[in-house]
Amino acid sequence: MDNFKKSGVVSLIKYLEDDDIKELKMFLKSPFFATNKTLERFFLAIIKYRGNFEHKRFTAANCYNKVFPGKPFNKGTFNNMLVKLKSAIEEYFAHQEVKRNSKLKSAFTRKGYLKRNYKNRFIQKSESQLEEYASKKNKTAEDYLDIMQVNQELYEHNNMVRIASEAAQTRIVSCMENLDRFYFTLKMFYSAELINRRKIYNMHYEIRFFEAIEEHGHTAFESSDAMFYFYLQLVKLREDPTEDNYAQLRTTFTNHGESLSKTHQLMMLTALNNHVITKLTQGNVSYQNELFSLYKKRDELNLFIDNNMLGDVAFCNVISTALTCHKIKWTKNFIEKYKDTLEQSQRTDALTYAEALLAFYEKQYDKTLNIVRTFTNRSLNYDLRIRPLSIQTHYELSMINKNTNSDPDSNYDETIELEIKAMRAFLTNRKVAQHQSIRYRNFCSICLALINGNKTKEDLLKLVEKKKNLLSKTWILEKIQQT
Repeated sequence: MDNFKKSGVVSLIKYLEDDDIKELKMFLKSPFFATNKTLERFFLAIIKYRGNFEHKRFTAANCYNKVFPGKPFNKGTFNNMLVKLKSAIEEYFAHQEVKRNSKLKSAFTRKGYLKRNYKNRFIQKSESQLEEYASKKNKTAEDYLDIMQVNQELYEHNNMVRIASEAAQTRIVSCMENLDRFYFTLKMFYSAELINRRKIYNMHYEIRFFEAIEEHGHTAFESSDAMFYFYLQLVKLREDPTEDNYAQLRTTFTNHGESLSKTHQLMMLTALNNHVITKLTQGNVSYQNELFSLYKKRDELNLFIDNNMLGDVAFCNVISTALTCHKIKWTKNFIEKYKDTLEQSQRTDALTYAEALLAFYEKQYDKTLNIVRTFTNRSLNYDLRIRPLSIQTHYELSMINKNTNSDPDSNYDETIELEIKAMRAFLTNRKVAQHQSIRYRNFCSICLALINGNKTKEDLLKLVEKKKNLLSKTWILEKIQQT
């Protein structure tokens, strides 16, 4: 049994969460779900080595001995246990999904009533479920499908209605209407996805009946059922990213977003974020506050955490955006709220960068430089954040010194020139991607122009306009206005 360690059962158990292991033990122990006690002992023998399935004692023979102590190994019996345990695990998965999914649970309950001829209870359960859906806002495609199926079951239940009755008419019409809504909603969803893929991968996809669905969708949906309109506006924004299309999706999200599922909230916010970041990359700094507003909404909806963690790149991007908008108090609260959710290996660097950037925007420039000097062994991600911050900090100190002559022995401009030279060499040596490298090189060019002082304010603004893809553009514009 050399292949035992690579068997389907071991592969399934290897990636189970701790909660699943605990509940699966109970599942196999329950006589209602499992009648073969050997499976429970077999499962316990396997999970003893969970996390170390390469251990030399984790063998088919040893596991078999735990189930049948003292008996000689029987390959046929062992293979049969593997098959039965895999089947039991799959049955556990199905049981858990029904347990967690209210739609599945209700559907099987209705079928159970019908099968056992509990007609009144079936009707009562079905009507109750339809009433719940009637009061629900922002129904999903799956909701419409479920409404259709409930009505279909009621329509087909011959003892409840006569085919020619008004009740039958109501049911069959509702089936058709909700089938349309299910189809329309999913059609818009996949249209949005296909358009997105078309732009990313430059691939052609045919989207049939789109205009007809858009036309009929406005009469098929109530204004409170915003999912269709969300997807429709998402399609329009991805197809034609104009200010009007962005504003429509933004307004719909503002009015209805809080009643969406977390998955759909994140989808819509991501689409809005991507549009705003594209505009910022194109040099439109007026979107900076809008990006902060979207991050703030994401925080309010608790959408930053994924599997109990927040990535350090997202963490630093939010902090950088908030501080660019001078939201210092909010930033401090954000850091405190999420610092423990950062992955352990990333936490120190992320918090060190956050501390340095916060000190910079609080005008504690000496503190910023002290942090920068001690921030060694940085990854590429943090090098690309810290190097420009050091240049900005030295520029601020240079301006203070020029205005107050507080440190006549310092030559900050020379330091800036050296750091810019080092920055350019770094971009070349580390082979930073061209689209990213351009932003940093443009930043360096304008910083040099600022310290040289040989250009007028108007000339500097023209230079900024020319170099649209520019790092820290908001800060640079502020410095130009101060010249």
